[in-house]
Parts: sequence; C-alpha cells; structure tokens
Amino acid sequence: MDKASCVIIGCARNVAGQLPKTLEKIEAIRSLWGQSAVIIAENGSTDGTKRLLDDYKAKPNTHILTLDASANAIPSRTQRLALIRNTLLTFVHATYPTYDYILNVDMDGVLDGLDPKTLAFAFKPSMPAWDALFANVRGSYYDVWALRSKFLDFEYDCWDMVRHCMVQFGMSRADARQGFVLNKQFTLPFNPRALVPVESAFGGLGLYRLSKTKDCRYVGLTEECSCSGVLDFGPNSTNPCAPETCEHVAFHRDMILKHDAKMFIHSQILVKTQQEHL
Repeated sequence: MDKASCVIIGCARNVAGQLPKTLEKIEAIRSLWGQSAVIIAENGSTDGTKRLLDDYKAKPNTHILTLDASANAIPSRTQRLALIRNTLLTFVHATYPTYDYILNVDMDGVLDGLDPKTLAFAFKPSMPAWDALFANVRGSYYDVWALRSKFLDFEYDCWDMVRHCMVQFGMSRADARQGFVLNKQFTLPFNPRALVPVESAFGGLGLYRLSKTKDCRYVGLTEECSCSGVLDFGPNSTNPCAPETCEHVAFHRDMILKHDAKMFIHSQILVKTQQEHL
C-alpha cells in the first residue's frame, strides 16, 4: 500500500459541520499511500462548505471542482449525483491515469468511524483477488439501496419495492419500509474471514482498482424493474416503478460486464453508520 498510488474522491454539499473531521481523516488516509491525490466535487452548498474547501485546496495534488452550473439545474437527486460522480471519474482518468486505485468516500461524517490503518487489510497476502472493496459499518449496515448480492439473496431496488407494495398491494409506507428496507439492514460481524461477495454496495466508502473503472458510468435513472423477479404483478397490472435508482448500481454493473470485476464488503474496514437511514 505504501508503494501504491490512490486518488481519493468525494461529493460535498452542505457538509460544513462534518467536513473538518472528514478532511482530517482524508489526510490520514493519504499518508498511507506512496502517492495520493484528492478530488472533491461541490455543488449548491449554502453553508460554509465552499469556504472550507477553498482553504483545503492548497494541499498538494488537491482539486476542488465546483459544479453549480451543471448540477444545480437537475431536480433528481440520483441523476444529479450520477453527473457529479461521472465528472469526478472523468477527471481522475484524465489527470491521474497511471494511478493504481480510487477511494470514493462520502463527506458527511461517515469517515468519523474509520481507522485509516484498517485499509491495509485490503492488501494482506491472504486476501482473495478483488477489484472493489466496500466498507462495513459500526452497527447496522444501512446502505441497502446500493446493495446487490446473490450471496445475501438481495437483488432488487429496496425503495422501488416499497413503491410497488404501496401502489399495487395497498401497504402503508411505514409497513413497506419496515419490510423491505429496515428489516433488510444487517450486522456483519468484525471478522477477518468475513468477506461478503456482492455485485454492488457502497456504505460510504469504496476502494476500486482504477483500471477496472475505465469506461464505466454512474446512472441515476432507470426504466428497468429489479423487482419483477421477486413480485408477481399479475397479467393486467401496471408497473409503477420509480424512475430514480441508486447511481452506484449501474456503475458496478458496468465494472462487472466490461472488466469482470470482483467485489466484496470487507468486514474489518468499518465506517460510522448513518442514523437517519435506520
């Protein structure tokens, strides 16, 4: 790890309260790599986020992208995030094409729970071959929207499932959310042997081999129905799928289809859970 290179990327919007600690963690992470760079994309902040990032950009190999003009006009949050993440990805491949890894992190306090040294677990000799590793969570694993895993028998968009249950089966939002979001959140024990195979995940931190992300794109809208293999809609049923979907899922699908990427959640790399999602 200390001989490899890594670009750390993230999206920031109205995170002034969490940002100082997050930037401290990023600096600690940078110290572990032989070479490092940081690229943060910001848009639409109305607190002190822009000022803090303006100060931070004085660090070596640090870039702050302001995307107000392109991102703020997009009403869909997932579509907006897809544009921002694709902009970051394009910048990485254009500016640091020979780097080894990308570390994608959330900027809203998730890193408060991370011991940066645990990233070295990804490079133990006993580790199986991997192309993307995602964080475990201190407490309940909250990010099931980004999760797809045959191993965990979780292969659908949980929030689209909530919508189907409400519109087609008359469930209350509270009951549907309990059944297909909250009840699906799990605890993955801190176990050096617990690597969970996934087809998509995030949980606030994803470590990628840069070469396996080439020509892959984030997409925040979909016309597909990931629930059709789980629910029986009936012959005369309309399909009330929500157009918004987690933007990470399409990106990870591209990595698998284009580069045969192998992905896991690593139980020993722990970040802070996001209580608002529980």
